[in-house]
Amino acid sequence: MLGAGVLTPCNRVREVPDVRRSTVKPATASNATLELQVVYDPIVVSAGRSFVVPVRLRNVTGAPVTLMFLSSCSFRLAIATASGRVVAQPESLCLSVIREPTLKPGDVLDDSVTYTIGEPGVVPLEPGTYRVIPVLLSVSAQPVAVREARLEVRATP
Repeated sequence: MLGAGVLTPCNRVREVPDVRRSTVKPATASNATLELQVVYDPIVVSAGRSFVVPVRLRNVTGAPVTLMFLSSCSFRLAIATASGRVVAQPESLCLSVIREPTLKPGDVLDDSVTYTIGEPGVVPLEPGTYRVIPVLLSVSAQPVAVREARLEVRATP
C-alpha cells in the first residue's frame, strides 16, 4: 500500500504544484473543462483569526473528467495582495495516497481549506483587502478556469 497512514504537508510533496509552478493550465470559459472557485465572495474575517475557505470544482463539459491526486488533499490556497504578490500559502496535512475521482458532466467536488494562524505557511494578515486564489492539486493536465475571491481582513476591536 503506497504511503498508507503517512501525513505529509501538501506543499512539501515535490509533485504537488504551488501557485508559481502549477500544472493548472490557463483557461477561458470557452476551452475550460473544469471550473475552480471559492464558494463565498467576499470572505470577511477579523485580523489575527483563523478561517475556513470552501472551494468547489465543477466539470463544465459534456463528458466525464478523471483527475489524479497524489494525496488526500484536493485544493490549496494562495493569499495575495491586490497586485498579485503572494503573502501566504497555507500548508495542509494530507495522507499520501493516489486518488482518481471521475466527475460526470455537471458534477462538483466540494472541500474546504482552513487558514489556521500559527500553522506552517500561515501568517497573521494585516487589515486590508487580499485575493484568495484556489489551486487544484491534481496532476492531470486539464484546462481549469479559476475564479478567485476577495478577502476582507478587518481590524479587531
